[in-house]
Amino acid sequence: MMRRIVLILIFFTSFPCLWGGDRLVLKPNSPLYLFPDKKSEILRRLSFGEIVQSKNERQNDRKFRFISDSSGLSGWVETQYLFDLEEKGAYKVILRSIDRMLYSTNTGLNELESVFQYLSSVEENKNYHGDEYIYLKIRRIVVLIRILEILQELENKRKESKLTDYISKHLEEIIPGKPAKINPEVFWKIGEDFKDKGPGDFAAFLGVKHTPEINCKRDVFCFLNEEKKRRIRYLQLHPNGNYANVFANQISKKLETLTKDPETIQCGKGESRKEIYESFRKDLQSLPYRYGRKYHNFLKIIHKECLQ
Repeated sequence: MMRRIVLILIFFTSFPCLWGGDRLVLKPNSPLYLFPDKKSEILRRLSFGEIVQSKNERQNDRKFRFISDSSGLSGWVETQYLFDLEEKGAYKVILRSIDRMLYSTNTGLNELESVFQYLSSVEENKNYHGDEYIYLKIRRIVVLIRILEILQELENKRKESKLTDYISKHLEEIIPGKPAKINPEVFWKIGEDFKDKGPGDFAAFLGVKHTPEINCKRDVFCFLNEEKKRRIRYLQLHPNGNYANVFANQISKKLETLTKDPETIQCGKGESRKEIYESFRKDLQSLPYRYGRKYHNFLKIIHKECLQ
């Protein structure tokens, strides 16, 4: 008899996740049901990233789990929306869940706001550190971008009021206007703080993507000046980054098009042409030699046709 009791105790202590423990909510606004039935009364809706306590209930089945929230309110949640925190890989699961929602056309404003609220609290709860923390910080800005897009899709007084509220609370991150947009400097700042590191590389890529691009048409000096703010800026921060070759080739391809016929190069008329040229050339000198070599012939043609 004693041996049987010991074996039972060993089983319960070895596999606690089967019976209880903390769970992480992965779906925003997940219903907390009174009974394990979707037709049951909804007690409240759980937020994304909320931690709940799984109860040792015999009725727990594969589809539902009996849980208790931080206030002590108990009910049933669909098991598929919970992640057992005693298992490894919580960060990757959260990241996948966020990305899935970001790229889904079915994700609504309420869901995104729940995710944004969770990501805004990451700095306070200190559950993540190092690269994981920075990647989540970047995702927070990306979620904010999507929220701004949804709030400006259709004219709606309620949405306008909410948009004004977001702008007033995040003045350093949002540039007011029609449309209101994210300030790309929030990405560039992370890119600068984490040079030659994964999170910084990703942030600088988003900096390029969200820095407004002027339509220079065929004005070669306009193009050089704009690239200093975007792709060249990325290359200066992350010359060996994941997107370095792509951006470098895009610059090269455009310069090839602009200088293909030297006689038809559009040099523009601004007095700042020489200044732009010298500044661009100086930026190239700060990059690895392969970049200077890549653009040398193009700059030579531009100098000959426009500055001599």
